[in-house]
Amino acid sequence: MDAAVEVEKLTKRYGDKRAVDAADFALYPGQLVGLLGPNGAGKTTTLGMLSGLIQPSSGTIRLFGQPLERRNGDLLRRVGLMPEVAAFY
Repeated sequence: MDAAVEVEKLTKRYGDKRAVDAADFALYPGQLVGLLGPNGAGKTTTLGMLSGLIQPSSGTIRLFGQPLERRNGDLLRRVGLMPEVAAFY
């Protein structure tokens, strides 16, 4: 079965601070996953990058085999994100 989400060497930097440092993982259809870690571990930043709301500093994200690009509206329509705190995006 092909992965629905593939992440390779995903990194996000804010100045000298690395919020996410070379993350690698794959998620498959039907798989239930929890993203756990202490405050400041990069969980929210990772979800922001997967949803196209935050631009990665480096690394790759593929959704359904296609590279994630903020301009790819057809691909991003297949992604949903429900943040813990209600806000407008």
